Amino acid sequence: LVHIGATKKESFKAHLNLLQAHSLDPDTITTDAWAYRTLFSRIHKNLPKGEGNEPILLMGFEKSKTFFYVNSKNRPVLYREIPFGIKTLESKLQDTLGASKDELRNWIQDIGVTGIDERVSNSIADMLEILIPELKQTELAVRSLEKMSFDQIYVTGEGALLPGFLDWLASASGKQVELF
Repeated sequence: LVHIGATKKESFKAHLNLLQAHSLDPDTITTDAWAYRTLFSRIHKNLPKGEGNEPILLMGFEKSKTFFYVNSKNRPVLYREIPFGIKTLESKLQDTLGASKDELRNWIQDIGVTGIDERVSNSIADMLEILIPELKQTELAVRSLEKMSFDQIYVTGEGALLPGFLDWLASASGKQVELF
């Protein structure tokens, strides 16, 4: 068992790469994951006895990444990230529709996947499709580890405020989706 602590992810990354080069692959916990674990632990303590054992998925749709954090039986089960966030949407929208930065900001803040502007909403929805296989992979991993799945997805981060996103995600995933 090896325990390593670091204050900055950047300073830890070089050391982590060195460990991996020597066939050591440690689990790492970021401050975000630790904060979510603590929050879920506090929520779990306030639930009636026997409730709260089913896995809970927290999906963070952030500026430059999306993370999937699963807590079950008052303990963290899984944390994974993909390099897809609001910046990715902006970049792909700019490439696809040739928009200015102001237009992109307005589309993401005001239109999202609401259907107000069908061309923009459909383009964004097409780009968001990358999240569905990631959710399915997360669900498969949780089923393997916990022998049950999550029915609820809580969403946090800047992307959670994308107009129409919560409804789109609920429809695409077949799960209940709420803002966290």
